[in-house]
Amino acid sequence: MAPEMQRHKIQKGHLFSRHGSWHVEYYQEVPGGNGVPSWQKASSVIGRLSDYPLERDIWDIFQGFMQTINDRYVRVASMDPPFYAFVEEVYLKSEHVRSLSPSTTDEYRGIWKRYLKDRLKGETLGSVRPVSWNALLESIVREHGINKYTIQHVKAFVSGIYTWARNHGHFDGANPIVGVKLPKARRKSETYAYNLPEELAIMKVLGLKAKAAIAAASFAGLSRSEMQGLRWEDRRHGSLHIIRNVVYGTEKETKTESRSAPVPIIKHLGEILDTYWKECGRPAEGWVWPASRGKLPMDFNNLYRRHILKPMEKAKLTWYGWHAFRRGLASNLSDLGVPDPVIQQILRHADVTTTEKFYRKVRRPAVTKAMKKLSKQLSVVNESSNRNFMSDKHRTAKSSCL
Repeated sequence: MAPEMQRHKIQKGHLFSRHGSWHVEYYQEVPGGNGVPSWQKASSVIGRLSDYPLERDIWDIFQGFMQTINDRYVRVASMDPPFYAFVEEVYLKSEHVRSLSPSTTDEYRGIWKRYLKDRLKGETLGSVRPVSWNALLESIVREHGINKYTIQHVKAFVSGIYTWARNHGHFDGANPIVGVKLPKARRKSETYAYNLPEELAIMKVLGLKAKAAIAAASFAGLSRSEMQGLRWEDRRHGSLHIIRNVVYGTEKETKTESRSAPVPIIKHLGEILDTYWKECGRPAEGWVWPASRGKLPMDFNNLYRRHILKPMEKAKLTWYGWHAFRRGLASNLSDLGVPDPVIQQILRHADVTTTEKFYRKVRRPAVTKAMKKLSKQLSVVNESSNRNFMSDKHRTAKSSCL
């Protein structure tokens, strides 16, 4: 007997092979005798085993087929659906959102739950006018005291909902939040970048497991998810090959194609990794930082709580987060005179502006040094100008005597 289904229910489908073909099992709506539609099981062939021998070979076709089925049945009957139900049951469960990285999906769900969910009950997609969105964004800033960067993310999330709804036939109106002006909000707090003395001081007070992680973040610029996804077999030919990310226990491809570039291992990092590898029993493969139980890698939030927090507090050292080491690498290289395009390649950013805007920090000593250089140059120029002025004055006086 088919389970009760509503029009907004997302079907996952069931993929299986039989008689040399790949089949998909799903539910389809059929007319009922009393005028009320019912749901019955159905199956379709989507490919032959000879063409797609492995499940992963047919997977994209399977996902596309189920997207078509869901587009047919998932549509909300009204062209102005309830906002709350649409986001909860359709948008956040859509293939589009599910295909995003776990961190982005978590960010979407967090924005919805924290700032919007309770404010939009009783509203429809079309009932929230631009003036209403303006007032709603202002109320979020007032109530939560969030910064400009966060309210921009809230607006972008809402705009994405309307864009997806229009593209998939759930809503035909104009996107009402596009022209809404962002309310005044506090500036985003300046992010921190560790310098070399700070990094070495932190590593000095830590055990080998945590020290190796800090070294990989500081001297290779790996992000937390990249380190969580690092395996011993990824270290070869003097480089760390970044193959995957692991976020909240889910293994994903690298964030962008450029992030999969190998990272050279400098001598200091290599020595720390060698010592850690020997302590781990010289493994040929497996997670570099495995979880204590199970087959997953260690969550670096747990690594911090169990192996870093107390030693740093005891040494009176400040923790600014894992990304502060990645920003630190960019800033330390910049202090050494390395050009931004080279730093971009080391951090594996797709665009150099990301490196310049968010990662490379100009530190106060560098600012002071630069201003001293300017002052020195001004003195040279001023002295030269005075000499030229005196020379011109002398020539003028001499010519007047003639």
